[in-house]
Amino acid sequence: MVRRWILTLIALVVVGAVVGCAATPVEFNFRSDVFGSKNRLKQNFLRYWSLRAKGEVETAFALESPYIQEMLGLDYYKRYLKLYKARLQKLEVKKVSCPEPFYCELECRSVWMGKKDRQDVRWFKDRWVKVSGNWYHVLKDPLFFPQL
Repeated sequence: MVRRWILTLIALVVVGAVVGCAATPVEFNFRSDVFGSKNRLKQNFLRYWSLRAKGEVETAFALESPYIQEMLGLDYYKRYLKLYKARLQKLEVKKVSCPEPFYCELECRSVWMGKKDRQDVRWFKDRWVKVSGNWYHVLKDPLFFPQL
């Protein structure tokens, strides 16, 4: 009886640790005015990167721009995202520039936790396009998707 109770307790601790790691939210950091009046862009940006960090690929895929959804398909997108072994921890938006009313680029700094708890800092431009009143992420990776 005691042994069963101890094994149950150990199982709960292990499951709690795994769930806790998987559900670790991304820390977002940006000035309150960096998005300006683009509240919908801000909402979709936060939602997209939170979903990516949680591994909710199908839901994140729905926030990719329609032409990317059409050209790649969900299966290819899933395989692509499996290449990312690091876990997104922090995402900072330094600047939002919108050269067109339907296109914005966000200058971002990301912190990823890789193998052996090594942090990897990456700077990138996150691109977004507005289609039928909604903002969608533009997947841009010239190595894997030279056609986009």
